[in-house]
Amino acid sequence: MHRKSYLDWLRGVGVIIMIQGHVIDSWTLLADHARPAYKWINVVGGLGGAPIFLFLAGVALALAAGARMRHGRTAQEVAALARKRAWQVVGLALLFRLQS
Repeated sequence: MHRKSYLDWLRGVGVIIMIQGHVIDSWTLLADHARPAYKWINVVGGLGGAPIFLFLAGVALALAAGARMRHGRTAQEVAALARKRAWQVVGLALLFRLQS
């Protein structure tokens, strides 16, 4: 198995963006929420972390599909596996939402 280091770096960037967004939000005084720097940090945290992880999920799906096809699976089998995984993710997201 070959790791793609650029994907690991991008995951790391996403984690850092999400951590800084949550930490800055929880450690900032309410009076400082009106400052421009705080607003920019929220923009970066909101537009940076989650979209990076969604992008990486798509890249991982494409890489997995390519690997499966190289190992002899048909396009229909690969698509069926991708749909199955997508429904698993949707189901887990709904369960998490119900729990919270």
